[in-house]
Amino acid sequence: MIKIRADHLEILMELAKTESMSLASKVLHISPQGISSSIARLENELGFKLLNRTKKGVCLTEAGQKYLELSSHYLNDLSALKLQTLDNPAAKSFELEGSLAIYSTTPFNIDILPKVTTFLCKMYPNIKLSLREGHTGQVIEAVVTGASEVGLIMLEKESKTNFLGTENHVKFYKLFSNPIYALVSKDSPLASRKSVSIKELLNYPLVIYMDSKNNIVLNHIMANKHIYGEPKVIMDSDNIPTRNKVISEGFAVGFSNRYTLRKSMDENPEEIIAIPISDKLNFYCGYIVNSQSALSAAAKVFINILKANC
Repeated sequence: MIKIRADHLEILMELAKTESMSLASKVLHISPQGISSSIARLENELGFKLLNRTKKGVCLTEAGQKYLELSSHYLNDLSALKLQTLDNPAAKSFELEGSLAIYSTTPFNIDILPKVTTFLCKMYPNIKLSLREGHTGQVIEAVVTGASEVGLIMLEKESKTNFLGTENHVKFYKLFSNPIYALVSKDSPLASRKSVSIKELLNYPLVIYMDSKNNIVLNHIMANKHIYGEPKVIMDSDNIPTRNKVISEGFAVGFSNRYTLRKSMDENPEEIIAIPISDKLNFYCGYIVNSQSALSAAAKVFINILKANC
């Protein structure tokens, strides 16, 4: 019988997120050789290959992806058990103190961040939290300048360098993928569709959430104008009710990711239809840190709790 080892699963999960032996090594504090040996032992025990190695890094094989999906519930249960143990006051071995600043974009603020910060405040009441919401550029700037130790953002895999740059020493760690949906009026010709392509959507005017520079879906479209053509953006707004009103009245269509979709639909549940985008898009939510600055104990605890809730 194959035994599921938490350390092997954690290594495999980190490799899936970072797609890099060296980055996984830094996150897990295990040497690249140690990671390679652990994966080799696991592959030998399972009888199939888990990783493909390329010049750019590593990626999971199809079998590796399926194994991680089937086994990930074990890690989730283990994380929940750890948190429940921590929740017992008798299990506290020390009290953390100090300040912790977190900057985040909207997707995290709907569901994930409230759970993480509530647990953190309960367990470590002597940590003073400072939470700020902003667009992607503002969050990155906060981490670069040291205004925030940890930033929570959503990025497209192919555009990481464009957003993060190569000089500012910001490192992005993927937590989960975040699918994109089209938002259309209930009276739109598209309303009955089970899925819709970006090219089809661009036959209609667009209303963009946040400003155009920091909307990652629009950035994806602009970077691929040779495929999609030129979008007609009639409005950008960081006010969801205003954006939804424009969509529900049929003046334009819009986009939403999975984590802001609930907030979008709560505003106009019967007037707006959400349709999955059929294009293969690689949008990920994750956290960023400044690789030239050592993380405080409070930041490390925050990241651990964040991972356990994603």
